[in-house]
Amino acid sequence: MRILLVEDDLHLADALVAMLTSQKYQVDVVNDGQQGWEYIQSSSYDLVLLDIELPLLDGISLCHQLRSHNFQVPILLLTARNNQLDKVKGLDAGADDYMVKPLDIAELSARIRALLRRSSEGTSSVLTYEKMVLDTSTCDVTYNGKPIKVTPKEYGLLELLMGDRQRTYSIDKILDKLWTFDDPPSANTVRAHIKGLRQKLKAAGAGAEFIETVYGLGYRLNQNLEKPHSATATANSEPDSDRQFQLNQSIQKVWERFRETLDDRIITIEKAIAAANDGQINLQMQKQARQEAHKLAGSLGTFGRREGSTVAREIELILQLDTPLISEHLPSLSILIDRLHQIVETDRPNNCTSDQQQIDSPRLLIIDTNEPFIQNLIIEASRHQIQAEIITEEATIRQICDRTPSGREENMLQLLPNPQVVLLNFDRYPFRQLLVDLTQQNPPIPTVVFTTQGDISKRVEVVRLGGSAFLEKPVTIERAIAVIRDVFRQHYAINTRVMIVDDDPQMLAAIQTLLQPWGIQTITLGDPRQFWKTLESSRPDLLVLDIEMPHLNGIELCQIVRNDPRWRGIPVIFVTAQTDRQIREQVFQAGADDYLTKPFTGSELATRIVNRLKRTQNLATRTDFAYH
Repeated sequence: MRILLVEDDLHLADALVAMLTSQKYQVDVVNDGQQGWEYIQSSSYDLVLLDIELPLLDGISLCHQLRSHNFQVPILLLTARNNQLDKVKGLDAGADDYMVKPLDIAELSARIRALLRRSSEGTSSVLTYEKMVLDTSTCDVTYNGKPIKVTPKEYGLLELLMGDRQRTYSIDKILDKLWTFDDPPSANTVRAHIKGLRQKLKAAGAGAEFIETVYGLGYRLNQNLEKPHSATATANSEPDSDRQFQLNQSIQKVWERFRETLDDRIITIEKAIAAANDGQINLQMQKQARQEAHKLAGSLGTFGRREGSTVAREIELILQLDTPLISEHLPSLSILIDRLHQIVETDRPNNCTSDQQQIDSPRLLIIDTNEPFIQNLIIEASRHQIQAEIITEEATIRQICDRTPSGREENMLQLLPNPQVVLLNFDRYPFRQLLVDLTQQNPPIPTVVFTTQGDISKRVEVVRLGGSAFLEKPVTIERAIAVIRDVFRQHYAINTRVMIVDDDPQMLAAIQTLLQPWGIQTITLGDPRQFWKTLESSRPDLLVLDIEMPHLNGIELCQIVRNDPRWRGIPVIFVTAQTDRQIREQVFQAGADDYLTKPFTGSELATRIVNRLKRTQNLATRTDFAYH
């Protein structure tokens, strides 16, 4: 299989080439749209990966030009702009699919395989999977050479699933594909047809597991049955762990090769900020800095630094203003550029499925009816790396809702699959006690309430019960996803590094243990004389300081930090057994942001840390989605 990659970001292009060649694709790379047009005219390609923002000829224009000249090669658009209008323009121009940077390598690989499958299978009337053969020209179905008698709807189900063998089809999508508007069945009708088809497959020797249920999403062919036979699939038959390791190694080499280029891009942005500080910036300099931020936003996440892409996109948004930078923008830019330096300098493996990366993917639990909106929400959540599960069984929901105070001693929350965010429909079920129980967990489980009742009294009730967010129906899928992600980020300080300085080792261990459930990384220091060295090497997001320590006290450390231009903006929280009013005044005069008296709970400290980071915009730069 031969692929043309049209991408002007050289180090991102190299990373994609490493990924594609490791899967046995042949790849040609060009860096502008005009070259892309010339290559496609002179060669034959199975697929085109096409960036949108390209020099000479942009990706959407090139896509339109290809389709107008009857080139039918599959086109997958790539862009760093998550803009609905761009998506519509790209798809209207003839693109087959669309991905927003930073690119998830596994998802990109799957989309490429799907496009190539659809392209190749469109010329054949025979669909095969494991020992199953479906001939669309005769409507015959056989397994291991033996015919299987199926009804028209059962045949339609098999054709749908075998036509895109890795896709999961929701019940709504199956209804849309196989039933007309004049013949609208219920979800139970689909389940009955699936059940009947499974029984026939089992009788033929295929096994009832030939069609598997993906919990909360729908149905697909069992991915563990067939070993692919095509040249492309042969590469994918290697063990996933080995293939992922080899891919990570390839991309790491690309990262090391282009590390200096990334630094140069950050320097270009810093020069623009410095010029703005001196009142010397012009629109051309600002435009160049914005372009570099745009490239960083598109590439850093592909190298396993998704937070870097988020920060770079924040910088790009500030720099794309039509007028020169003003003084109000400069503090935010300085914070963002410092964070970008920290991310680029972090030498951790790229594109790995680490524990931290798993923490970054919220586990969402939905307790509601299986209505179309909820099904679409689950599908969209998976595209945003949100692990969604749903409880729809009436008996289970009633068991959760109807328990008495004495029944709660059995801890009905054990029925829930360890969620990090919960979505509750307040229109159908009395979830008030469950909402209270969720907020009393340690740490609390944030809850989004979903209801048509948007009046002030209902909102006040939700706040009093401990709800974290309120979604008033009707609401768009995008808005719901944004709220869920924002609630998750507010309650779990993901990727936050906190440096704790206290000469009491037991207190250090206690704070570290208290903050661990909140996803907060901790750097502990017992000797304040090592403070500056540890600060420079660990580059924390926030400081937690004790007051009374030998050699250097916390107030002196705070003053040192506030006197250094690089660190004067870092939030500082004091924790101390001192309750004297004069001591507290000295703490705030030294530049402290907050003050917490021992003893305290982990919830109290974590909440203050998260709130403080939000106020200084450090936590805001890690949010992947913005409110629409």
